[in-house]
Formats: sequence, structure tokens, C-alpha cells
Amino acid sequence: MDVVLFSIILFGSLIVTLMLGVPVAFSMSTIALLLGFFFWGGGSSFFGFISAMFNGMQGTIYLAIPMYILMAAILRYSNLADDMYDCMYKWFGRLRGGLAVGSVVICALFAAMVGLTSVATATLGSTALPSMEKRGYDQKFAAGIIMGGACIGIIIPPSVTMLIYSAVTETSPGQMFIAGVIPGLVIAVILIIYSIIYAYKNPTKAPAISKEESATWKEKMTSLRGIILPVIIIVAVIASILTGFATPTEAGAVGVVGSLICAGIKKALSKDNMKKMLTMTTNLSGSIFYIIIASVAYARITSVSGLGQTVANWVASSNLNFYVVLAFICLFFGFIGMFMDAGAALFMTGPIIVPLLHAMGFNMLVFGLVFVLLVCIGSLSPPFGICLFVMKGVAPQLSMNTIYRASIPFIVMYALFIVLFLAVPQLVTWLPGLMMG
Repeated sequence: MDVVLFSIILFGSLIVTLMLGVPVAFSMSTIALLLGFFFWGGGSSFFGFISAMFNGMQGTIYLAIPMYILMAAILRYSNLADDMYDCMYKWFGRLRGGLAVGSVVICALFAAMVGLTSVATATLGSTALPSMEKRGYDQKFAAGIIMGGACIGIIIPPSVTMLIYSAVTETSPGQMFIAGVIPGLVIAVILIIYSIIYAYKNPTKAPAISKEESATWKEKMTSLRGIILPVIIIVAVIASILTGFATPTEAGAVGVVGSLICAGIKKALSKDNMKKMLTMTTNLSGSIFYIIIASVAYARITSVSGLGQTVANWVASSNLNFYVVLAFICLFFGFIGMFMDAGAALFMTGPIIVPLLHAMGFNMLVFGLVFVLLVCIGSLSPPFGICLFVMKGVAPQLSMNTIYRASIPFIVMYALFIVLFLAVPQLVTWLPGLMMG
């Protein structure tokens, strides 16, 4: 069959099923099996897809996904964020916009522990938002800074999104993790600067706490105990990767052990909490792996059709400007991220995009960072961004219109971050290059 006609059937049927409300995993797996049956060997194609899915899921990198999710679940239900926010409140409360600054700092710390935007949004939405609202912060600004800060969670390692990207593109997960460190810190600093500028331009919308509420130096120093345990976990996970003591997969186990120890110190390992931790891990891991399995089947039929190589050859021969191609890819992922899981979208389009990027000689670490930022944009974008619905779930007093408007400045900022890291790719590649050296 003609490649163009086949691609229309392949992607057109997926778009139709998604518009009909069929879950993305069911859509991709069903389409792959049906097209394989009709166009590639009938019933024998099923065995080819099953073999591909089995082989595709054998990579040890996938073992890290439930590990990091379990680590996030333990931290989520250990109330570590409460102590962290109390520390930030005491240290930054007297600064205009100080609670917003504290929220960004917590997001950066939390990011280095959990690597999931939904967990950070839920945790800060239930902890920081009520405190900011109580002290007169504008709801739109408060919700926006929490959602925008939560996106740092998939940039600073460890990151489940980066693990998926590494698996699809066969990029080193260790290098990908290290590549996110400097960009994550840069984004955190810029969000802090934005919070301070906003507060000084709008003093009534992000006021400082009163002098009566401010903490003494003794209270501030005592509150630092609230970040000792999180810092220990961060150092243990990242240091184990940097020193070569553990691979990124093994570092997930290091993080789980450290999280359990910290939860035990906090006396948070009750039967009820353990049930919540395991339920969260099972639900999220199950949904992610089902999408991965379906995506591998879909990617298989995309690959055997020769569509990816055809597109790569066409772009190479047409002498299209590199940045035009990259802009199209960015627009595609930014758009599709509003409607479906970006990891599934990457699996779906990997056989097309990866050969294309290799043919154009693009650095896969830089594109990995761009992809993660596009995931951030998708998770913040109306109408179906995951952060928007998580925020609504933990803050039912906010209208969806308020939450939508709160996300817009941060969508713009993350788009500008993409431009920044494309213009200065050394911010992404320098640290991994140093470690490899």
C-alpha cells in the first residue's frame, strides 16, 4: 500500500477514535492489531506484534518507573511537604510574594524527589494555596505559580517523562537526567524572579505577611529541620547516579529505601498510609505500562510501514530549514499534549521523529529537554491539561475559568524556555559532557 495512503489511515483512525472518547491505549492497540491483520499477514501479524511488545518491554529502564512512582507516593503521604512549606513560610514570608517564592523552592525540591507534575500540583495545591489565599494572595496568581512550579518536577531528575523519552529514543537515561539539572534550576530561578516582580508591581495581590506573624530567628533555624530529610533523599538519589554507584534504574530503589526511612522517622507508615501509597503506585504504574504496551504495538506498525524513514528521506531531500521542521514538531507535541498523554504521543510518533532528528543531526539530549518542556506546556494548556484538573480537584473553590487564566502566563514562559535552551544548548549539554569526560 502507498505510504501516504497508509499514513492517512493510520493517523486518521487514531484521531477519530480519540474524538469519540476511546481511551488512548485502547485506540492505539486496536488500530495496530486491525491494520496488521488486514495489511501484514493476517493472523500471523498478531504474533509479530505480541513479540514486539514483549521485547519492547524487556528493557531494564522500565523497572525504574514503578520505583520512582512508589517514591513519589511515599513522599506524598508522609507530610514532608507540610514541614517544607512551614520552613519556606518562616524564611520568605516577610518578602512580598514570599509565599510564592517558597512554593517555587518547594516545587524544585519536590521535583528532585518525585518527578511527577500531578503529585507536586496536588501537594502544593492542598498545602500552599490555602495559606496564600488566607493572606490575601490573588487566586489566579497563586494557582498559576503552583502549577507552573509543579512542572519543574519532570525537568529536575528523577523524571518519569525523561525515562520514557530515553526508552523511545535509546538515549542514555543517566545523561538525560543530568541534562535536566541546570535547565531545572534556571527555570526555578526565573519563576522566583517573576514572583518577586509580580508582587512588587501588584502589592495587594501578593502581600508580605504581617510583622506579628513573622518568625523569630530561633524559629527559622528550627524550621530548617523540615528540609533535612528531603535533602538527604535528593543527595542520595542524584549522588548515586553521578558517582556511578547506581544506574538511574537502581537509583529509584535507593530513593524508595530513603523515602521509607524518612516516612518511618515521620511515623507516617500507618496501615492506611501504606494502602494509599501502594494504591497510587499500582494505579499510575498500570496506566503508564498499558499505554506503553499499546504504544509499542502502534509504533511497530508505523515502523514496518517504512513511514518514518520515508518522512526522514523526504525532509532531507527537500532541504527544509531545520528550525521550520523543529517548530512543526513543537507545535504538534504542544497541541497533542492537550488531549493525550505526551509519553504515548512520543511512542506513537517515535518511529517518524527519531529518524528525522538523527537525519538532521540534532542533539537528542537537547530535543529531550525540549520535549519535556512541551509536556509541561501540554499539562498546563486548556482544556485538558492534567495540572488544571488536579488543581481543580484539590481547590474546588476555584472556577475552571480562573484556573485556565492562571495557566496562560506560564504557558508563555515555558514556550520562551524552549527558545532559550535552543538558543543556548550548552545549558543542556555542558553538565552531561562534563560527567562523560
